[in-house]
Amino acid sequence: MKKLTPAVKRQITEDWHRLFPDFGIHESMWLARRVGPLVQGIALERDSTSTLYCPTAHMHNLCRPFSVVSFAMAQYLPSKRTGAKDSIPVELHKDQYEDAARRLVEACVLPLGGDLTTTQVVEAQRELRRLHRTEKYPVRLFEDGILVFAWANQNEKAVALLDEYVTEMRGWPPHVMDGFAGGLVVWEKAMLADVGRSDALRATAEAQAEELKVAGLPFYNLIAA
Repeated sequence: MKKLTPAVKRQITEDWHRLFPDFGIHESMWLARRVGPLVQGIALERDSTSTLYCPTAHMHNLCRPFSVVSFAMAQYLPSKRTGAKDSIPVELHKDQYEDAARRLVEACVLPLGGDLTTTQVVEAQRELRRLHRTEKYPVRLFEDGILVFAWANQNEKAVALLDEYVTEMRGWPPHVMDGFAGGLVVWEKAMLADVGRSDALRATAEAQAEELKVAGLPFYNLIAA
C-alpha cells in the first residue's frame, strides 16, 4: 500500500489546491481561507496507517480566543453508496480526488468559495443540526452563530438567536450547563455582553488571525445579510 511521504503529501495538497483556488495552503494537507472573522478549511486528514486520507470541510470562528483552528461545522467526504464518512486510498489519489472534491462540494452546507453572508452561516449551522452532524448539546456552535451576528453589528439578530438558544437550553439536563461557564444564566449574560461590541470582536478576530498564523490566507467578505 502506498503511504503518505512528504513528497506525496505535497503533491496531494497541490492537486486539491488547484481545485479550490479561493483557498490558500495553510499547512501540508490543509487548505484554508478567511471569510470575515471565520476560517473556512478543507483538511485532508490522514488515517493512522498513512495509507488513506479523508477530506473534511470545517469552519472556525476567530471572535473567541482559542489555541488552534478548530474543526467546528465539520463535514466529511460522504461515500457514494451510504453517505457515511469516506476516505481516499493514497495509491488511488490521482484517480479519485477530483470526484471526491465534487462530492464534498455537493455535500457541504456552505459554498467552498466566494463571499458568504451571516445568515448563510447561521442557517448552515441549523442544517447541520437537522442532519445530526453536530454534538447533542452544541454550546460552542450556538456561540459561533451569535458571535457572527454580533461581529457584523446585527444586534437584533444576535439577541433573537440568543433568546432562541436559551429557550432550548432550558430544556437540557441541568448538568450540561452546570459544568459549563458557570451555568446557563452566567453563559447567557456573557453572550449578551458581546452584543454591541462589534469593534472589540473585530479586534479579537484580527489578533487571533495573527496568533493562529492565518492572517495571510486569501480573504473573502462575510456580508451582513
